[in-house]
Amino acid sequence: MMVRAATETDIPALLALQDANLITNVSPEAQATGGFVTTPYTPDTMRRFFAAKTAFVAVDETGAVVGYAFAGAWDLYGEWAIFPFMVGRLLTLPAFHGTVITSGNSFQYGPVCVAESARGTGVPAALFAHVCAAFAPRFPMGVTFINKRNTRSLAAHQRKLDFEIIDEWDYGTESFYSLAFLTAP
Repeated sequence: MMVRAATETDIPALLALQDANLITNVSPEAQATGGFVTTPYTPDTMRRFFAAKTAFVAVDETGAVVGYAFAGAWDLYGEWAIFPFMVGRLLTLPAFHGTVITSGNSFQYGPVCVAESARGTGVPAALFAHVCAAFAPRFPMGVTFINKRNTRSLAAHQRKLDFEIIDEWDYGTESFYSLAFLTAP
């Protein structure tokens, strides 16, 4: 497996992977066992992240996309109302490892998605390492959110990637965790 920057040619594979795992397309039973992604991306949205060089794909030995991670400064996420809501909560939280999290010293990590066929093969860790390497020079920490029903994703981020829960909140009819991590050990 290899991780690289996502490009225009990856859009069909990214859309297929997203559609297979989007919360609105996954049964409640599959959500409980396989996880899901919450935020849908259009091709134009993907291109915006490509231009910012903040979208990454994991590809297998055949070159097939088996996972993706989007990340970016908070302003890249302005089209979704949930992200400004999250940013508004940051300053109300206790310091994370001695530092108050702000939109200036942190970035948004996610969504991250892994093909069912590649789960258990280290794809999230490889994507995460790539994102941290790209963002560490500018941001000492990152933040993400996970739907409380997405227990598989929560477990993976906490156990395998050492993310820490920093907040719990409700948005619309759903409940979420915010998690944070340091970009450098």
